[in-house]
Amino acid sequence: MILNCFRERTSATFSYDWRTKAEPLLWYPDALAGVVREHLTDGQSAGFSFLQRNLTVTEVRYVG
Repeated sequence: MILNCFRERTSATFSYDWRTKAEPLLWYPDALAGVVREHLTDGQSAGFSFLQRNLTVTEVRYVG
């Protein structure tokens, strides 16, 4: 999904590689993805509600 959005906006090359859980910078997006997954699958998430109240997350759209 990320690669498709990136390709639509620019012609620059996008590269990536896989990292382990030992990479601290990946903890935040991984946690956010977990909170959003919980919200989308269960419809209830205390973490998601907290992020919405603090305007960290304002909208989630499922594109599948």
